[in-house]
Amino acid sequence: MNANRLARRSVLGTLAALALPASAVAPQATANVWSLHGQWTDDQGHSVAMADWAGRPALLTLAYGSCRRICSTSLRLLERAQQEADARKVDLSVIVVSLDPRVDTPASWREYRAEHRLQRANWHFLDGTPALTRRVADLLEMQYWIYDDHVLHDLRIAAVDVSGRIVARIDWVDEPPRRLIDALAS
Repeated sequence: MNANRLARRSVLGTLAALALPASAVAPQATANVWSLHGQWTDDQGHSVAMADWAGRPALLTLAYGSCRRICSTSLRLLERAQQEADARKVDLSVIVVSLDPRVDTPASWREYRAEHRLQRANWHFLDGTPALTRRVADLLEMQYWIYDDHVLHDLRIAAVDVSGRIVARIDWVDEPPRRLIDALAS
């Protein structure tokens, strides 16, 4: 891709982010992740609901399989948080919701998991409707938008306590993932 087209995409992506409706990034102070109604399909093809993880702490993020930048970084941060949780004996779930349910199918998520060696049973890759995806993004106060065939998005990982409240989050690559585990272990 030439430099002019790349610069144009960057400018248009920034403008698209600024044009998001306020509800897409409104704070969700009383939000409960586990009470988010709707059915998801996991990477095994099973129908699941967010309530299935109630009573257990979790790390939650949005990603998509063909992303090569932010999502890869998010997954590396999730792996580091998982290592911290293991070291501190914090039993948790890791939930990755697809930002691109048009493409991320159970089969493609299984392939992604195998390719990236993310085979732990407590890791769950979900896809749902665009409306459900938007609701999770709103809960996480995470911006995303579609430009051409690309999904552009923020980096955001949330720690969700056993009752479904978001108790911590990281949204920058330099933030230590142990902050998430600290919030869940306290």
